Amino acid sequence: MNQNFLFIFIYLFVLGFNLNGCQLNAQAYHYFEKNLSQNNSVGGFNLTQSFGTNSLISSFVLDFVNGKFITEEQKDRCIANFKSDNVIAGEQFNLALNNSYKLGASSNYLFMEAGETFFYETKLHQDIFKLIFKGNKDFENKSASLNPLQIRSLQYLYLKAGIHRMTEKYSLKFNMAYVGGQRFLDLNTSRGQLFTGTEGRYIDLNLKLNSWDVNPGSHSLFTISGNGFMTDLSFSYMLSKNTELGFGIEGLGLIKWNKTVTARRVDTLYHFEGEEISNVLDSFSIAIKNVDELKSSFIKETNDVNRTTNLPYVAYVQLSHFLIPDYLQIQLKYGYIKSEFSSPFLNSSLNLYLSTHHLVGLNVDAGAYGKLNIGGQLAFCFSNKSSIHFYFNSISNLILPSNEMNLTGGLIYRKAI
Repeated sequence: MNQNFLFIFIYLFVLGFNLNGCQLNAQAYHYFEKNLSQNNSVGGFNLTQSFGTNSLISSFVLDFVNGKFITEEQKDRCIANFKSDNVIAGEQFNLALNNSYKLGASSNYLFMEAGETFFYETKLHQDIFKLIFKGNKDFENKSASLNPLQIRSLQYLYLKAGIHRMTEKYSLKFNMAYVGGQRFLDLNTSRGQLFTGTEGRYIDLNLKLNSWDVNPGSHSLFTISGNGFMTDLSFSYMLSKNTELGFGIEGLGLIKWNKTVTARRVDTLYHFEGEEISNVLDSFSIAIKNVDELKSSFIKETNDVNRTTNLPYVAYVQLSHFLIPDYLQIQLKYGYIKSEFSSPFLNSSLNLYLSTHHLVGLNVDAGAYGKLNIGGQLAFCFSNKSSIHFYFNSISNLILPSNEMNLTGGLIYRKAI
């Protein structure tokens, strides 16, 4: 059975992992928090999703995730977007249930939340993308770079408790959380080249790769493979009746894995000649015999390794100002994600209050893993007993599928109990 020679590389790339496909600057802002704070107990949920990439177009990502046919035009558009040597992508998904209890007649509240977070980011050389999706014919008698190839993914549950103080003048919030690690992958190359000979009659692989992963075979919602902690701290202050300044750190913490980490190492110079060679239209293919033998010769595996993972936290400063008191508001949020590949981000909103309990806004985001995002939001408060906030910051992706893929949105709901 013929196999594309990239099977060798992809096999090393995957290493038997179950990789889930995966802008972290989710705009989970609670607009009517002070309206609901008069209630003794308020519960609700947050649902946020954020994905960004610096080069892959929307139609390519959606078709790839859904297993649809990817056209050569889609691949070429992605390649044309490569403004640098590296392709970068990142994603975060969070689902949380929470409740806030008023402590007597004071302005203090006990806050509790339970949730799950999935985080993913990757950085790879554009040659890797071309090899996988275009084949290696364009690299005949040339070397394709396999460095960098970096992947980081993390999935964890958390139970959070904190004290919040909200007054007319300021708001101070502090949370601590237990974190239960579920899945983890850290993969990177420090050296990598793939040389293709004339007509693909041989390849030379020069690769140094290290990975650490936790991937329980029988995963369930409450499967815990590591323990850790996380903390949040935020403060906002009313500079005037119409202007509020705030800052915060969210998600600062770590996970220590329970000796469930598998370490894999590849350090090889390998010359391979295929017995069956065919010159296909856009790539060469060769027959690979005895894949298990190749795996055992390439990959050195160590089980029960100790490892600690720092959580990707967000630090930010935020300014809100009413251009027209009680009607037209502008918000700016600048920050960064403490992770491997993210750049600083800027969120901006122009909000129109149709009444004291109804809001419609225009959102413009830039940075993190993606480029420019344009979208909107709606927020409603019902008799100071419940509120709902929906935002979708990727309208441009729906209109222009040939633009870089950015998918950011969320839903926040609160109700007095």
